[in-house]
Amino acid sequence: MPKNVCEPAHSYDNIDQEKINAILAELKKGGATVTGENPWDVDTHKSGVKLQGSWDSATAILTIIVTDKSWYVPCCEIWDTIDQLNKQIQDNP
Repeated sequence: MPKNVCEPAHSYDNIDQEKINAILAELKKGGATVTGENPWDVDTHKSGVKLQGSWDSATAILTIIVTDKSWYVPCCEIWDTIDQLNKQIQDNP
C-alpha cells in the first residue's frame, strides 16, 4: 500500500456503485486522471496532489489516502475539498 502523506486515511460510508461512478466522474470533470480499478489512483494535476481510493462494496465504505502533494499544500485543505465532494455526492442521490 502506498504511503499516506496526510495521515490518517479518511473513510466515507454509505458509498454504493452509483456514488463511486459519480465521484470518479466529478474527479475527471475537474481535470483529474484516474487509473486502476479499485483501488483507483488519482492524479488531480493540482498542486501535486495524488490520491488513492479503495472501496469495500460489502460495507459500502470508500477509503482515501493522499499519496503525494506539494510541500505548500496543507493536508486540511485537501481533506476539506474531498469532504465537500463527498457531501455533494451524498446530498444528490
